[in-house]
Amino acid sequence: MREDVALFLFLLVIVSLIFLFYNISKNTTEGFDNHTDFVLRQHKQFNDIGISLGVKKNTGILGRTANDLLNTFEFKQNTPLHDKRDGLWASIDKCEAVKTMDCNAFDDPEFSNICGICLDIGKNSDNVPATGGLVLLPEDKRLAKDSASSNYLPDYKPTVGFCPAGKMVSTKAECLKLQRQLLCRKNSSYSLEGCSQCYSDTSYSIVDPKTSPGVITGSGEILIVGRGLLTVQEQGFPARSGIKLDSTKPHKVNIKGKEANRIKFTLEPAPASADEDPDVPYISGLLNGDTGSGTFSSDLRRIVLVDEITGRKPRSYGKDTLDNITVTKMAPGFEKDKAIIIVIVPFTFVETTMEESSRCKDGPFVTTQAAAEFLESDPCYKKGSGPGKFSLECLQGIWDDNGCNGSGKGYPSDAVAAAALMTGKNGSFLALNDIADFIYSKALITSTGIDENGKKQAMKDWSEASVFCTGREITSPCDTPDKNRGPLSPECIIHLWNNQSSKKTWQGKDDPIGPTYYASNAVSLFSQGPVERSCQATGTLSPIDPSGKKNRTVIKYWQSQGGVNNVKRVMADLHRAANAQMVADDQLAPYFKQCYGDVPFAPRPAAVFKLANNMLPPTYNISTNNLLVNSLRMTQDYKLQFVIKPTRITPGHFTNIIHFTFDDNDCCNFG
Repeated sequence: MREDVALFLFLLVIVSLIFLFYNISKNTTEGFDNHTDFVLRQHKQFNDIGISLGVKKNTGILGRTANDLLNTFEFKQNTPLHDKRDGLWASIDKCEAVKTMDCNAFDDPEFSNICGICLDIGKNSDNVPATGGLVLLPEDKRLAKDSASSNYLPDYKPTVGFCPAGKMVSTKAECLKLQRQLLCRKNSSYSLEGCSQCYSDTSYSIVDPKTSPGVITGSGEILIVGRGLLTVQEQGFPARSGIKLDSTKPHKVNIKGKEANRIKFTLEPAPASADEDPDVPYISGLLNGDTGSGTFSSDLRRIVLVDEITGRKPRSYGKDTLDNITVTKMAPGFEKDKAIIIVIVPFTFVETTMEESSRCKDGPFVTTQAAAEFLESDPCYKKGSGPGKFSLECLQGIWDDNGCNGSGKGYPSDAVAAAALMTGKNGSFLALNDIADFIYSKALITSTGIDENGKKQAMKDWSEASVFCTGREITSPCDTPDKNRGPLSPECIIHLWNNQSSKKTWQGKDDPIGPTYYASNAVSLFSQGPVERSCQATGTLSPIDPSGKKNRTVIKYWQSQGGVNNVKRVMADLHRAANAQMVADDQLAPYFKQCYGDVPFAPRPAAVFKLANNMLPPTYNISTNNLLVNSLRMTQDYKLQFVIKPTRITPGHFTNIIHFTFDDNDCCNFG
């Protein structure tokens, strides 16, 4: 009787549960008649993994690894699920297809609308060093332009990626102007029109009234004090004579000509009475001009070429003070009563509200080679300098300015290295521009692996450029300054994904990074013996597909994992999970798919259990008295079904038919 009551209660619970699930199912489908359309729409926008994650409201996870099996890691990083190249993805493809600093890219209206060009080594959407096109959407362009002032280049910041401040342009005109500016800074050469040197810090930039009308305000003014009579004649302008000098009240000479013009100061004694000797005449003075940080002043003697009477520099006659600045008195030579002092106008002053002034805030510009040579303002323009004769100081400055460092094999540390750097392939001596261009090309390849024409370099050429520029050998795409902390380049991630222990460097040596995968796992038997199998391009977490196309979504995920060692660990654990032994196929499947792709598993043989004398095999511990199964643990991914058939116990009393199904390594106790 107790058994009948228990059976009745058991069946009642089963019926109640069935009724409950039916109502839940019915309620969840009501009011949602377009479910099929919704599923189709989701399939168009997301891949299968994305849909499953979206259902779980966990769209940022690519899927768990073998955490339960290996107790190692999980894929946690948020990654985009959209797989179609449209929207921002399409913009990235469009912009980053331009890998050079060619301003003609803006001739394409679509590129001009959504892109900009980084005219320096920045970082692209893969977060790796690159030059050329980057996404710069119209709204970001507008915001930058609205905040810019005067003739300043707007401070553009790419929508995707990174470009150093002041190196991003959004129009062809901006591109041509900035390209010229950067070429001037890199080459430090007056052969480029408008290329000028900041006298205070020796840097180079463009000062050109053609492209920036009103930028040049003149060459300054000269204040003169002294004793005697003075005649002033500026080259190309009428002379002014009969100027009586005063030792305390300065006489102002406004310079009318351009830089490198010459001014002649003729100094004579002032008339004296018949009974007294005239005083020794002298002059001293300051050259002044306005800069962004105030008035720049230079002792007049600093810009004197010669005293034509003696053929030498004017005789020093002591010191004086003018506007609280110490200046040198200049007098006629010994036993001379007259001096003709020639000065060169060495500077150009610019409008302090314009961008050019901000590049040289506390000094004027030197805009001509003649003035630079006179002032010796640059080691490359000292007397006697020229092709084949540039000093070590000059060459080392160009080397540093173009991005290489003192550890490079080509660094001009001595006369031998300097001679090699100054000599072209045909044996001719190179001009400054050519030397600077050569060094910059090596620095560009060192940083990006791509030359100035956008051509990807072979590993051997990349390494040779790096050794020349920095002294650092490159053995693989992972051999970069960021390899320990990341993010890694797509090429490095692809290299690690494919990196088995048999991999060699381009020199034929063992890869110093070492294999990514554990050597004892995933060995396939072929005709020549066991061959180790890394994860494949068909895997859903492969950074590259079988056709060689990069998977940006997956690359972003791997980049989020940090440096080389951590990415290797995550890849190795995934590989181990995909090849775990003694694990049910359906548990193995997610990791197998991520590592190898949709490879079908071999079907399992059907499980057959036969009763003998109303008993299952003794190993399953079935009581022969009442057919109660105390426990059963499955070790294969079978579906095992028990069918208890009706049995007549006493007249009129039968048991019910009850089906039990146990799936996939479940462990159950029942009775």
